[in-house]
Amino acid sequence: MKIKGFIFIESMMALVISFFSVTILALIVVQGQKIEKIMEERTDAKLAERIMKNNDLNSIRIHDHVYYLNEE
Repeated sequence: MKIKGFIFIESMMALVISFFSVTILALIVVQGQKIEKIMEERTDAKLAERIMKNNDLNSIRIHDHVYYLNEE
């Protein structure tokens, strides 16, 4: 009886560890996608600003987003 209880506890611990591993992996992937999106938006904004200044444009569309030149 002791061996069956030990095997049961061991398998439950393995399931818990597996669950936490999958959860952490999912969180890392989602966070990576958020960071990638933020970096892409920043890059697009800087690219749009540079293109507008170099070509005397007031607005430009990059990746379905319209950017406007802010002259201050």
